[in-house]
Amino acid sequence: MTPHSIQLSDGPKSPSLFWRRFAAVLIDLLVLDIFERIALGIIGTNLWALILAWAAFLLVWYTSSHLTGASPGKLLAGTITRYKVDEFSGPALILLRFIVVWAPLLAIKLLYTTPSESHPFLWLCLLWYLLVAVGMAITRGKGGLQDQICDSQTMASPLTAHSKTRKLVICGALLLCVLLRLHWAYLADVQWQKDHRGGDSAVTGNETLPPETPGIPFESLKLSAPFVRGYFIEEDSLSPNDTVRWTGSAVVIGKIKDKLYLVTNRHVLGLEELAASDDDGTPETSNYDLRIIFASGKYATVEHFTLRRDDFDLTWLVIDGTGLVEGRDYQTLEYTGSIPIRLGDDVVAVGSPNELHGTHTFGKISAIRESGAVIQTDAAINPGNSGGPLLVKSGDRYHWIGVNTWKVGGNDNLGFAISAALVITDDQVRVEANARGATQAVEELYR
Repeated sequence: MTPHSIQLSDGPKSPSLFWRRFAAVLIDLLVLDIFERIALGIIGTNLWALILAWAAFLLVWYTSSHLTGASPGKLLAGTITRYKVDEFSGPALILLRFIVVWAPLLAIKLLYTTPSESHPFLWLCLLWYLLVAVGMAITRGKGGLQDQICDSQTMASPLTAHSKTRKLVICGALLLCVLLRLHWAYLADVQWQKDHRGGDSAVTGNETLPPETPGIPFESLKLSAPFVRGYFIEEDSLSPNDTVRWTGSAVVIGKIKDKLYLVTNRHVLGLEELAASDDDGTPETSNYDLRIIFASGKYATVEHFTLRRDDFDLTWLVIDGTGLVEGRDYQTLEYTGSIPIRLGDDVVAVGSPNELHGTHTFGKISAIRESGAVIQTDAAINPGNSGGPLLVKSGDRYHWIGVNTWKVGGNDNLGFAISAALVITDDQVRVEANARGATQAVEELYR
């Protein structure tokens, strides 16, 4: 029942067995990545695309190993493993090897949010791959922990004894991982819907800020405007694909469980550029990505954004806040409306103009327009400031009053912010921050 390896050709021994097995893994990873990209393009939802891609990868990997004795990577790398076993144990050992080699990676992909000490299981999976690599290096490719497990009669016998039991155990374990992940996604969606309806758990931006200390000190301003970086690829059949990148800023307004909520300008979503890049009515978006980069250097990918029914240039962003710590990575801002704002008040706009993170520009309130909805300021607002906070100084504290939005081109000291009082609204729809979601948002907004 013990597998053995043979070389496909009688050529020179270089590259060594270790490097050929290393190359085989890389090739299999490339195949998996291709499947994931294809599935994401078809489905558009990350979780279901992942499930479809891995199902296809398992089918191809198993079929190749069963028929030829080698995975696609091993075939191309010149290493083949023959399973000289009976009818029942052959498929069992192939599945056992797939589980040992690839199940930890599937677990990482299903559970992964943001690397942190709060996910020891993720580090355990990574440690497993490190031990496998070390074992392969020590034996120069002749064997590792994964080979020891798959060669073990004790490990293989439960799988080879009863084919039905074997299938039920393998399928049940994989199905359990998927169902747990779907359950967590469902709970997050229920919580988001409660927040969206303005229920008991609605985000008001003050859940992480002690009510007895309104406003923030000057030292915390640098944490108040996370950097937003986005890009998309829009495919064109008759011309080169359009690849557009942009930047902006955001404001953290609250945290519920492990979800962090931010607000920024709608134009920071890049949807106008995506609509303009299309030449046939519907954009063919092959990639869309929004990323939040915090003052500490940590980052997180945006999971969802919202479309408002009104005309205000505002949107919410939702990210996984696991591992992010207030006061170190970000600063939550609240709008209380308790600080009156007047012409001539001192204000500061915080953001990342031209990707200069944590820039502070100081000025005064020049006017209050549109019945208080728009605040005009002479504080410098430049590309990259969009979506960042405008704060008014009161004593030695700074209070959030607006979302920096635009400046009038060709004019000096003429910038505008939307009042923070307009951030909370029930009239908005959640959209997934991926290629499919961006395409749907463009069709709803601009078609």
